[in-house]
Amino acid sequence: MKLITLLAASLLMIVVGSSKKLHSNRKENATTEFTFRAKKNGTNWKANSISATYNPKDSMMHVMALGDNNERFTISFFKKPQYTGESKQFNAGTIIPTCEYCASIAQRYSLDSLKRNSFQIMGFDNIDNRVLGKFAVYLKKDSLYQGTFIKDSSLYEGMFNVRYETVSF
Repeated sequence: MKLITLLAASLLMIVVGSSKKLHSNRKENATTEFTFRAKKNGTNWKANSISATYNPKDSMMHVMALGDNNERFTISFFKKPQYTGESKQFNAGTIIPTCEYCASIAQRYSLDSLKRNSFQIMGFDNIDNRVLGKFAVYLKKDSLYQGTFIKDSSLYEGMFNVRYETVSF
């Protein structure tokens, strides 16, 4: 009887230890996995990395994707508990540096309010802190940045699924 109890306890410790390790690996992978698919003016725009933050003090969520040459696409919106669907209050923009490792800004584009822009919150996973969204936004060149530009405006269409971090400023 003691032998059976000892074997059962050993087996239980092995299972619990394996389960904790599996859960730990799953949680670690959840922080690095993301989906970001977008087109810029009809051409695939690849995101090399993506991050998202949520500030509960002002209920703002910011999703930022970094593309080639450190082009930075950002979309910001209010996180309303359990709210999904079309969002009327959001902002989007891009910043393009003068070179890949430069801190200076060559081009900056902001949401064009004269065009039909859309952003949908498809869902929140409040257990793993993930947000899923879909967007189609027209961005126009900011007048502050004069000079030779490839385009005066750009259309970004796509979707994302990313883990967010809660921060307080």
